[in-house]
Amino acid sequence: MPASREKRNTAAKKAAASDVPGVLEQVQAVAVFQQASDFKLIYANFIQSAFSPLDVALTLGEVMGNEQEKLFVLTKARVTMTPAEAKILQTILSNTIRNYESRFGEIVVPPEVLPPHEG
Repeated sequence: MPASREKRNTAAKKAAASDVPGVLEQVQAVAVFQQASDFKLIYANFIQSAFSPLDVALTLGEVMGNEQEKLFVLTKARVTMTPAEAKILQTILSNTIRNYESRFGEIVVPPEVLPPHEG
């Protein structure tokens, strides 16, 4: 695999024993990305979530139309992950949105398209 396909994961840093008790050294991880033969690029402007005690699922789709108070959505993929991975995804999305907004300005979402707040 060409070196250009390798990306370094900067999340892991070396830590001395005095920095983290019980840890002698944390090695920097190297992530190597390779696209699967069935890799798909998906556009989604609709996301629906669900969860169970063991996993979190996101269904991705595209709104195809809106007639007579009915929303027509073409569902394209469902991504299921552990709750811990979902929490990591939340952090990644927060960082991505913060970086996007610092470069291009605030993303304004009309209130009528926001999902209801569940408390």
